[in-house]
Amino acid sequence: MLRRSYTLKSLLAASAILTAASGCDVLGLFAPPRVTDGGGGNVLTMGLKVASGQLTTLTQDELQILSDQISNIVATTNPGVQLPEMTNAQADAFLEFLSINTVPGSSTAGLNSIQDLSAFAEAASQNPDILNVPDSLVEAYGDAFQDLDTSEVDIEELFNQVLGGLGGIGGTSGGSVSTGSA
Repeated sequence: MLRRSYTLKSLLAASAILTAASGCDVLGLFAPPRVTDGGGGNVLTMGLKVASGQLTTLTQDELQILSDQISNIVATTNPGVQLPEMTNAQADAFLEFLSINTVPGSSTAGLNSIQDLSAFAEAASQNPDILNVPDSLVEAYGDAFQDLDTSEVDIEELFNQVLGGLGGIGGTSGGSVSTGSA
C-alpha cells in the first residue's frame, strides 16, 4: 500500500512538471495572481462548466481564464489583434450580465449555456429591449475596446475554435455574423 502511494505521488509530481514544462497549466498551479484571486478555478473547472451549461456558476477566475484562452486564439488566428486582459471588475460585471439576462420563453433564469448565449443574441437583435446591461458592466469596460478594430476578427471562426471541441457545441447555425469597427 505504501508503495502505491509513493508511485501515485511520483506520477502526480511528474505530471505537474511535464505540464509546466510544456506551458500548459491545466490545474492553475503556475497561474498569474490575476486569475487566482476571485473564487478559484482552472482551465479544467472552467471547461467543465462551459461544456455542461453552467456559465452563471463560473467564478471570476474561471471567466478570466476563458477570456485569456479566447485572447490567445484571437491572437493566433488574427495576427496583430490583441484583446485586453479581463480585469476582476470586468469579470464580475460580465457574470452579473449572464445572471440577469434570460432567453425569452426559457424557464431557466440566466444565460447558462452557449446555446442560451446564441439564442439570446438572436432575440436581442430582434428586440433590443430584452437586453439588461448592468451599470457595473458599463463602468468596468468603459473604453477597454475603443481602439479594437473588430472588422479584423473572424467571429465565426473564433466561435468554432473556442467551442468546437466541446461536443459540437460550437457548430454554426448557418447564420452570418457581422462585425464592424467600434
